[in-house]
Amino acid sequence: MKWTIKAKLLATGALAIAATLTQGILGYWQAHNSQSAHARGVVLSQAIRAHMEADMLHDGLRGDVLAVLHAVQTKAPGAEAAQQAFEQHERRFKEVIAIEEALDLGEQTRHALSGVRVPLGEYVDIGRQIVTLARSDIDAAEALYPKFDLAFKQLETAMEQVSDLIVADDAQALTQADAAAASQQRMAVIAGLAALFLLGV
Repeated sequence: MKWTIKAKLLATGALAIAATLTQGILGYWQAHNSQSAHARGVVLSQAIRAHMEADMLHDGLRGDVLAVLHAVQTKAPGAEAAQQAFEQHERRFKEVIAIEEALDLGEQTRHALSGVRVPLGEYVDIGRQIVTLARSDIDAAEALYPKFDLAFKQLETAMEQVSDLIVADDAQALTQADAAAASQQRMAVIAGLAALFLLGV
């Protein structure tokens, strides 16, 4: 079919409008996906930082307990300071877990986080008993240490499960972001080819 000049002008105008609309839709979709990916990345970064701090506090509490026992056993100064450090670390540990629980994490991760509460409570309770008893009955305090060490390991296992899930969520978010970017590129190429085809008609 032979196109008249008027028909070509109309077709070109329609094509320009269609191309503009297509680019607008692609731009909006890209912006929306970028914002979603950024928001998800922020949440996961917060979760990773909080969990790293929780892991350090987990070790810190055991260090405080050992410091109290050592100070009392050797009659060295520092038992009171170590007990105060234990109380500070205990408060911060619970605050950090609460921060993680408040984040918009995956269902599995949130479930695993809820499983940290019980072993954390047992770990802290036994540790508090030890640092409290140590200065008045060192033998009774030392007798509790195997139970404290078991609670340490149980809490470590629960926290490792949370850590693995956060890492998995982070990897999934990166995969989804890459897939969205590839999809946007494909749509842009298809739109460009369609425009070239129509121009050649």
